[in-house]
Amino acid sequence: MKKMICAVLAVLLVCVLPAGVFASDERTYEVDVSVEMKNEYQASPGETVTVRMYLNRTDSDENAPMYAMQNEIWYDDAFFELVEGSQTTYSGVEFKDMARRTGGRAVYLNFLSLKGGTDWPSEVLVGSFQLKVIGTQGASAVISQNLKISSKDGMSGYEIENLYETDASKVTKDAVVILSGGCVINFDSSGGSEVPSQVVQYGEKIIKPEDPVREGLYFTGWYKDLDKTEAWNFRKDVVRSNMTLYAGWSETPPVLGGGGSGGEIFISAAAVILLIALAALRKKKVSFVSNGGSAVRSVFVKKGSPVNCPEDPGRENYIFEGWYKDSELTTQWNFGSDKVNENMTLYAKWRIKN
Repeated sequence: MKKMICAVLAVLLVCVLPAGVFASDERTYEVDVSVEMKNEYQASPGETVTVRMYLNRTDSDENAPMYAMQNEIWYDDAFFELVEGSQTTYSGVEFKDMARRTGGRAVYLNFLSLKGGTDWPSEVLVGSFQLKVIGTQGASAVISQNLKISSKDGMSGYEIENLYETDASKVTKDAVVILSGGCVINFDSSGGSEVPSQVVQYGEKIIKPEDPVREGLYFTGWYKDLDKTEAWNFRKDVVRSNMTLYAGWSETPPVLGGGGSGGEIFISAAAVILLIALAALRKKKVSFVSNGGSAVRSVFVKKGSPVNCPEDPGRENYIFEGWYKDSELTTQWNFGSDKVNENMTLYAKWRIKN
């Protein structure tokens, strides 16, 4: 029982251990996650690939005692499927595959020595497993996340090189599996108006879409994660995988000069005056989704008033049949009698030319 309690305490210590706190003997490590021994691998749909995680000591080639270690390898289960029974691990390392709260899955690799340290070589293949590619286009990353290596007393940890920060957690190296075709970028508006998906080539930038609208809330930007902790910067960030961006919302207006899309909101004095005037007049935004036709600019309308019918959009080989209140195109908007009472979106309906 005493040994079990000590083990549990050691696990708790390594779980809360800050990665930047160094142990007294100042070892340094790096992690390398690869797919088929590469950090970028061109695959085909249906192919089975092998993921490997190496832990390498960088300050010395000498063996050293390992006390406790944990790492997570994240993968997208819409793109990959774990091959059951394919995993192998270094002696004493536990392997577990689990669903993540924010989507996708994580392979957990954990080690705990119950005898005061176990001698490990300076280069160790900590674990490997196979994934079947079930995606059909784009790319997907296999990411090493939250790596921690404990010192003997469990109160500090060894430095991890090639570690970079995100708002969400500590991230190390990753590997990318690339299929033919562009990456699919979905936009989850989190209750706001619909935003169309984009197909973007690997390594290119996403075109910033028109901001969604949501009654009673202010749009704060697009985020990489479901918890809205890390903003996507449309001016700098490039696409490395199929992904979903999540809309952030606030009950108060965004801070001037800030914003959730990588600091892209720069509001002039004239714009501030305009925003105040719109608020005073209780203006509502009407957006137009042309469903493949030419773009139609959004307009602001005083609450309770009708909206002027915009110029019809154009679309080759199609005939425009009007604007509809819903994306399913079941209820047509009547510009003569319908009133705007909230931020809203109208959708274009088309008929193929005979």
